[in-house]
Amino acid sequence: MTALDVFRRYAAADKEIEQLEEQIERREALATGSTARPLSPDSGSRGSGDASMRLLDYVANKEELQAKLDARRQLKEADRACCIYLAETLLPQLAGIMIRVYIEGKGLKQTGAELGYSASQLKRLKRQAETLCQSIEITYWDGNHVPLTAIRNANK
Repeated sequence: MTALDVFRRYAAADKEIEQLEEQIERREALATGSTARPLSPDSGSRGSGDASMRLLDYVANKEELQAKLDARRQLKEADRACCIYLAETLLPQLAGIMIRVYIEGKGLKQTGAELGYSASQLKRLKRQAETLCQSIEITYWDGNHVPLTAIRNANK
């Protein structure tokens, strides 16, 4: 796994967490009957198999989704620590870009304004930071997913 993979995984975490939360909410609504039009557990087809059992399976899957949600939240926090650690190994100007774009989720326009870079300059620096992060192979992780060893691969 490269440093860039970790930055990208952290950046995607909120969307993945939101999707899991929505799935859990749909199952809770079905279980409590609080939705006006429940989703069909078999994607809308009717008349095949025992619908009540499919609905029970659909609702029971909530615990599995909750476990996935909890695990994804924990991984997000571990990835955050890792991203900050990795950013600290970069030049300060590159670290600032990676932190703002990937960790804080800011757009390029806002990042450029904060750091005083033109759009083209920021894109060039971001590409440079991503290339450098792509060359950092994470070889060992401690219990908090912070790399104890990060090796820059000169071949990339």
